Amino acid sequence: MNKTIKGFLNGLRVLVSAAAMVGLVFGCYTYLNKVFRNKEFENVGVFFQNIPEDSMDVITMGSSHAEYSFVPPFFYEETGLYSYTYASACQPYEVAVEMLEEVYKRQNPKLFIFEVFTAMPLKSACDGDSCYVFAQYKVTGKERYDILDYLPEEKSKEYYNEFLNYHNDWKTLEDYTQIFPEKALAGNHDIDYNFGYLYTDGYEYYPGNWWHAAHYDESVDVQLDQIDLDCLNKLYELCTSHGTQMLLYKTPIDGIDIENQSYLNKVWEWADEHGVPYIDMPAISRQLGFYMWIHSDSYHANITGAGIVTDYLAQYVKNMGIEFDHKENAELTKIYHDRAEELSTYYAKFEHHALKYTKLWSHGFDGYYFLRYFPLGGFNPELLENLKTIGFTDFDPNQEYYGVVHNGQLEASSHEYVDYYIGEREFYVDKNAINDWWNPVSDPESFMTLAYYTEDLEDKVVKEIEYRWGGYDRGYGEYDWER
Repeated sequence: MNKTIKGFLNGLRVLVSAAAMVGLVFGCYTYLNKVFRNKEFENVGVFFQNIPEDSMDVITMGSSHAEYSFVPPFFYEETGLYSYTYASACQPYEVAVEMLEEVYKRQNPKLFIFEVFTAMPLKSACDGDSCYVFAQYKVTGKERYDILDYLPEEKSKEYYNEFLNYHNDWKTLEDYTQIFPEKALAGNHDIDYNFGYLYTDGYEYYPGNWWHAAHYDESVDVQLDQIDLDCLNKLYELCTSHGTQMLLYKTPIDGIDIENQSYLNKVWEWADEHGVPYIDMPAISRQLGFYMWIHSDSYHANITGAGIVTDYLAQYVKNMGIEFDHKENAELTKIYHDRAEELSTYYAKFEHHALKYTKLWSHGFDGYYFLRYFPLGGFNPELLENLKTIGFTDFDPNQEYYGVVHNGQLEASSHEYVDYYIGEREFYVDKNAINDWWNPVSDPESFMTLAYYTEDLEDKVVKEIEYRWGGYDRGYGEYDWER
């Protein structure tokens, strides 16, 4: 009996020791996976996971064309809705399915906006393993491994474990405290203040040539790749099961020939069959006022092109009749608004269509606006409305006008001049110039100047507006000629 008990205890001791050893090895391996990870991509998914649960009204997905074209802070200013651009480079449709599955782990958006680029043969320019490798960092659990399984088997196994790929990084570590638990396990709790949007500067000076995106009425006989068709159906089923409306769009780009147009038309045919609305922006690029080498590099939109695309989508969404269950979150609202204010400064620097940037400014951003105006006859009514909404409520285009608005409130105005102080800094505005500490910041040959200064006076945008010719900046009206 004693021998039996003793044998049992010895066996149990062996099992416990083995389990402890396995646990120790597993724990060390799991820990080292956190220490030796891809430092370049480790936060791309965390930013989305840090968004408060069930807070997003709209999710936008697709390839980098979505990342560069949809600006959630601008969308918020126009609609009052929270959105996130949960896209990825060259995002194949099968990756989109996995990423939408990830979305529904944390969010329940009422609208899913999908940029459809990768159904077209043009996607061959970015085909490769990277479209799966990068995307898998944006998801967790089963969805991560499902994405990796689209890679060749041997390669997918390499990415299953971070430690195997990056275990040699210790040789190049400059800060060895990175391996300590307080850093390795700390995690990142930040919220991406761009909400997935990728910013690119516009063109301060326009080149000598620009054009609209091509669109063809004719078509050739093509069929969508079966995996793309299957995934469109899966995306639709996921949205339907969660009470989410779909909206498809394609950004204006160069390179669309008749074959690519035909594939795009097949996507639109699928949308018609399923009652899904869509926006073919290459077909309406002239209506949008969207130009290659002004609003994009002919492939990806810059900040001005993104402003155009986002505004059009915002107007479209407002007319869709969706009942959003928006939940106000003070922290999110502040991040959206503050970033929209900052991005609006960049947008106005590069956009020379006054009706576009004054509309954005009319949403009410902190800072100072100075207006200098001399009448010559004729004035765009939309520009007039935008100026009044910015805060120049007593502006009359039939009279000379000089005014200052601070945080949406008219501070001073006159038909002769305005002398205005911010602390000890003097701004003097009359028919000759807007003077900042008696340094002219306006063009004396212009008859209308609108200047915006940030609240801290660290940055400014000065716009000379040709109000008689459609509301463009002085010298830029010709870019909207027919071409």
